[in-house]
Amino acid sequence: MEYSKIKILIVGSFPPPYHGSAIYLDKLRKKLIQEKDLEVFVVDTSDKRDDLTNLGRFDFANVYAGLRSLFKLIYYLIFVRPDVVYIPISQNHWAYFRDGLFILISSVFKAKILIHLHGSYFLKFYEESSWLYQKFIDLTMKRVDGAIVLGEKLKYIFEKWLSTDKIFVLPNFIEWEFNEDKIRSTKNDESVVRITYLGNLHESKGIFDLLEAIKIVKKSTRTKFIVNIAGKLRDDPVTGLSLREHEIRFGNYLKELGDVANYIGEIKEEKDKFELLKNTDIFVFPSWNEGQPLVILEAMSCGCPVISTKDVGVIDETVIDGVNGLLVEKRNIRQLADAILKLVNNRDLRISFGMNSLKRFGEFYTIERHIYEFRKILIVLLFGEKLRYLKVLPVAIKLIPPRRFNDLFDLRGYTLKKFIKFLVIEGIGLSINKAKNKLIERKILKGEYLVIMKFKYDKNIFFCFTRDLGYFKPEEIMFFKSKFDDIGINSIYLSTETLDIFEHYLPVPSCPDDVKEKLVNGILKDNQYLVPFPEIYTVICRTKIESTAILSNRISLRDNGCFILGFGGYMREYALHFFKKDIIAALDYKARAIRRYFKFDFPIYDRFEDIMDEIARVKNPLVIIATYHSDHAWMTKMVLDCNPTARVFIEKPAAVTNEDANILFELRAKGAFIDIGYNRRHALFTQVIRNALKDSKGQVHITFIVKELKIPKTHWYFWSNQGTRVTGNWTHWIDLLRFLTGKNVINFSVIGDDGNATVLFELEDKILAEIIVTDIGSDFYGVEEYFEIRFNNTTIKLRDYRELEIINNFRKIRYKRMRRDKGHYKMYLTLKENILNNKGPFYPAEDILWVTHLCNEIIRVIKD
Repeated sequence: MEYSKIKILIVGSFPPPYHGSAIYLDKLRKKLIQEKDLEVFVVDTSDKRDDLTNLGRFDFANVYAGLRSLFKLIYYLIFVRPDVVYIPISQNHWAYFRDGLFILISSVFKAKILIHLHGSYFLKFYEESSWLYQKFIDLTMKRVDGAIVLGEKLKYIFEKWLSTDKIFVLPNFIEWEFNEDKIRSTKNDESVVRITYLGNLHESKGIFDLLEAIKIVKKSTRTKFIVNIAGKLRDDPVTGLSLREHEIRFGNYLKELGDVANYIGEIKEEKDKFELLKNTDIFVFPSWNEGQPLVILEAMSCGCPVISTKDVGVIDETVIDGVNGLLVEKRNIRQLADAILKLVNNRDLRISFGMNSLKRFGEFYTIERHIYEFRKILIVLLFGEKLRYLKVLPVAIKLIPPRRFNDLFDLRGYTLKKFIKFLVIEGIGLSINKAKNKLIERKILKGEYLVIMKFKYDKNIFFCFTRDLGYFKPEEIMFFKSKFDDIGINSIYLSTETLDIFEHYLPVPSCPDDVKEKLVNGILKDNQYLVPFPEIYTVICRTKIESTAILSNRISLRDNGCFILGFGGYMREYALHFFKKDIIAALDYKARAIRRYFKFDFPIYDRFEDIMDEIARVKNPLVIIATYHSDHAWMTKMVLDCNPTARVFIEKPAAVTNEDANILFELRAKGAFIDIGYNRRHALFTQVIRNALKDSKGQVHITFIVKELKIPKTHWYFWSNQGTRVTGNWTHWIDLLRFLTGKNVINFSVIGDDGNATVLFELEDKILAEIIVTDIGSDFYGVEEYFEIRFNNTTIKLRDYRELEIINNFRKIRYKRMRRDKGHYKMYLTLKENILNNKGPFYPAEDILWVTHLCNEIIRVIKD
C-alpha cells in the first residue's frame, strides 16, 4: 500500500560543540528517525569546534560551514522536496543572517518553514539591530509558516510577524528513565544538605551570585550543607568576562568558602550528571539569560526542588514558585540566600517540592510528551484549516494517493493533439476553458487523498478514515478503536479491494450507506485488531463550526442574483460565462480545493446550510443546481421553502427516483419556477429535426448511436443512489426522444448493461426508436453522437452536431457548422431571457415524470 510520508529537513547545529540547543536537536533527530511515518533529513550547520565562544562569530570556519550548509540545503530542496524545513534560529547577527538565507531559499521551493526559538531575546535582538537588518528580519519572517517558543509568555516575540495560531508552545524535554522510589531513597541522608549547581560557569549564569549567597547562608544556619559545582569555566558571551577573569574570581570564592564548596569540574557523561542530580537535595540555577534551561528539567527529573530566577525566559512556567521550587529576582543575592536558607532549614518542604518536580516532569517534559506535541505542530503546520472539524488533533496522519483517478484521464487521452482538434470543433474560447478546467480538475482529484488519522484519547488509540476534500471531515461510522495501545499508523493495512472501495467513498451526505458499509467491512477484515467505535465522534469532532465560506475580496447581495449549487467542472466550463457577473455565492464540497486554483469575486461555501442563509435574503434569485443527482429534488424543495421567489434551474437529470420526480412535478403544479437543463433540446440542428418530424406520416424510425466517455468504476456515477449511467448519461437521448416525438412508449427492450447497450423502443403512432450507447472505442473526440431519422421519403442524418443532412426523395440538403453545437449556449441564453421577461420554465413539467420514470424502468430491466 503506497502512502505519503512527511518529509522533514532539520537545519541546525549538532554537537560538537555541546550546548543546550545542539544537544536538544541531536536527541530530537534520533527520536524522529524512529517515527515510521516520517522521513528525516539533516543539514548540520556546526563548525565542529568544541568552543562555545566561536558560536555566531564571523570567521573562516563559520563562513565555510555556512556555505557548506547552504549548498546541502539547496540539494535537499531540489531532490528531496521536504514538506517541512525546521530551523532553530539564532539570536545574533551573523548566525541569524545565515538562518535568514536558509528561510528565504526554502520559501522559493514552497516548503513549509518552521522556526524554533530556544532563547527568549529574539525581539530584543531585533529592536537593537540596525534599520537595514530589521528589514532583513522582516523579509525572512514573512516567509515563515510557523514558530515554536518554549512557553506561553514568549509567544509575544513573534506576534509582530505571525498570527497567534501559527505560534506554537513546545517546552524542552529530557530523555531520562526515572524510578521514583529509587530517587526518593537518595534524598534521605539527614547529615548534610546537598546543594548543586550544574552548567557552564559563566558570570551570566549566576555562578558568582550563588557563591556570594552561599557566604550569607554559611553565616546564617547551623544545618550542615555542601555546594557541589559542576561545569566548565569559559569566556562569557553575554557579559564579555574572559576565561582568565572567571578563573581568578572563581578560585577566590572557593578559597573563601572552604569545605562548603566542592568543585567537581566538567561532567561529560550523562550517567554521571544524573548520578549527581539524584544525590542532590536542592538544585540552584540563578541564571540571568535563558530560554528554558535543560538542566532545570534534568534536576526536576531527579526529584530536585529548584531555586532559580523569575522573569527569565520561561523558567517561571517550568518552576512554579511555592510548588516545586522558589523563584527570586535575578542578581538579587539577598533573595537568593533567603530561598536557599528556607529549603536548607526545612526538610519536609524540600521533599514536597522535589516530589512535585518529579510529577511536573512526568506530565510535561518527557521525550514521549515532547514528540507527541511536536507531531501535532507538524500536523497543524501542514494541514492547518483542513483540521477545522476536529476538536482533538490527530497524532499522525497518513495520506494515500488515489490511484483510480488517473484512469479517468488516461482513458480519455487528454493530449495536445486532442486539444488542437477541439480548437477546431468547439472553438478557441470553450476549448481553452475546457483544457484549463480539465488540468485543474486533475490536480483537484489528485489531491483527494485517502486519509487515515490516528488519535490518542484517554489512554486509548483510535483511527479514523476519510478523504481530503480540502478539509478532513470524519463521519461517525468511520471511527475505530484499537485493541492494542502500541499500534502505529503504518500498521494499518488496506487490501487492493478495500482501497478501491475507499476511492469510491466520499465523506459527503450524498454518498450512499452501502459504500460506507463496504468500506467499514473491508477495514475490519484487513485489520482485525480494530473495532468500530462511533461513540468517540462527539469527543474528537466539532458538532458546530462557524460559517465555512471561502471568501473572496468582494461579496455583494442584490436582487435577481445567481447562486450555483455544485460548482464542478461542467459549471465552470459552460455556465460560468453566462452568469459570472450575477453570481452572489456558490456551493461545492470541494470549495477549498477549487479556491486554490481559481479566483472569483464571490464566496464559495462547502456547507449547504450556509449558502441557504444567503439565498433566503435575496429577492427572486436564480438558483442553479448541478450537484450529485440524488440531491436535485430535496435541494430544490429546501430552496423554495426558504425563498418561494427563487427560480430553480436543475442541470440534468431532473431527479433519480420516481418519488423525487413527483416532488418536482407537484412543485411545478403549485407555480414554482423549476426548469431542467437538457441542452440538446436547444441545439439548432435538434430544432430543425423536430420541425421536419412534424410533417411525418406513417412509420418513423429513429436511431441514436452514441459513443460515451469511459469513466472508472470508482466514479460517483456508480453510487447506488445516483441511478447508474442510465440516469447520468443515457437520459440525454431518452429526453431527446421525448422532445422529438412527444409520444409515449408502448414497449421497450434492452440488450447489454448500463455501459454498453442497445435499447429498442416502440412508441405511439408507429414510431420505432433505438438508442445504442457504448464507451468502447476512442475518446479522442469526446462524446460523439450520430442520429438517423427515417420517415415518409425522408432520411435525416446528424453527425455529432456538426453536420446535418436531409435527403428528401432525390433532393439533398446539407448544413455544416465549423463548431460542434450541442445547445449549451442557447439553453442558458433562453434561461436568462425567460427570467428577465418573467416567462415560465422552458421544460414541460410532464416530461420530468416521463423521462425519470422511463429511465428507472430501463434500470430495472437491466438489473433483472
